[in-house]
This record gives sequence, structure tokens and C-alpha cells, in this order.
Amino acid sequence: MKLDRFFSPIRDGILFDMTTHFYPSRAYGACREKLRLDDFTSHFFGYVLSGTATLKASESLQTVELHERMYFSLPGPIEIFPHGKVVVFQRFGYRGLPLIGGPIEPMGRLSYIDQCTASLIVPPARMTDPCLNQLVFPPQILQTQHTHPTIRLGLVYEGFGICHLGNGEKQELTVGTTFCLPAHQPHCFESKDQTLGVIAFHPDTDTGPTDGSHPMLNRTYISK
Repeated sequence: MKLDRFFSPIRDGILFDMTTHFYPSRAYGACREKLRLDDFTSHFFGYVLSGTATLKASESLQTVELHERMYFSLPGPIEIFPHGKVVVFQRFGYRGLPLIGGPIEPMGRLSYIDQCTASLIVPPARMTDPCLNQLVFPPQILQTQHTHPTIRLGLVYEGFGICHLGNGEKQELTVGTTFCLPAHQPHCFESKDQTLGVIAFHPDTDTGPTDGSHPMLNRTYISK
């Protein structure tokens, strides 16, 4: 498989099409042209890499101005008018909770492998739902090679590094590099002399609240 099927600079239009995956997903870029996504049966996760963007969602939501390092999670349809660079991840056949947040923080709140940190910036509303993550790699880190059971779509938002693939190929990572790692693709990330920051979309999770375990229920005590 050619490297350009794994990596792409952010640009207008479809970046990666994984609609044949068992969690059908796509990644889009919006840099100069309006991005209109009309699918009522999809949910959209986005991140503003640079500049600003005007976001118009369904009729129940107002127009929102997004700034650099902000993110969103919205059911379709949506329209994005970019005044900078925006990446959007689409999860077909799913409608999640609407959320607009950010800016992201300098470090993640959770430990990750090899001294890296992570934040779950858009958590799953229910167990198995998709999520959006922030990954922070300190300088001079070479991750342990690993795989994931489902695809990973992402964007480099800060720093410079290398992605090593299991077949010995490697790709430079610069700000604005987007990527698609197929399920079970061996890989690891390497940071250089500065922090490397990545936004990563997961189309599914194995964590999250359930009807039998969630914060409201677990902190409810019934008097006898």
C-alpha cells in the first residue's frame, strides 16, 4: 500500500474514505471552500487547526464562530465556512450528542504509552460510541510499535515527527499532516526536538457509560 494512502496534507474535500470499513468513516479538509455535509444519519467531529471557521449546524443550533484549537461534535447536516484550516471526521450511521469545546490544553490529562499523555476531548456518550482524542508526545520519544483493532483517522496539530510503519516505511509528520491507519496496521510515532501533538478519531470504543453503570446511577443511594 502506498504511503499516500496513509498520509495527506490537509486540503479541501475528502482526505480519506473508509466507508467500506465495518465502522464506516471519512475524513475531510476545509481550507478555502465551503464544506457542506448533508447526511442526517451521520455524526461529525471536527478540529480547527488554524485561523477561524463559521459553523452552521441543524436548525436547532445557532451559527457558531470557531477559533484555532477548538473542536466540535455535531449530528448532521452541517456547513463549515473556513477562514483557516479545519479537519472533519464523519461517522456514518451514528448520531451523538452536540458539543463545542476548546481550546485544547498543552498536555493530556491521562497517561498513555511511552510517557505520552492523552485527553478524551469528545467522550463516548455510551459504551462503544466513537470518540475524539488529543495525544501529546514529549520531545525525543520513540513509541513502542503497536496496532489498533479499528481504523484511526487523525491530524498533526503541533510539532514535527515521524510515523514508522511495520514494513519499515516511514513518513514525516508536520503540522497539517492528516493520516489514516487501517485496522491492525503496525505503527509507532516518533517526536524530535519539540512536542508532537495529534488529534485522533476512533470510530468505536470499549469504554463509556452503560445503563447499568454511569455517574448518575453509581452515585445514587436509595434509603431503606
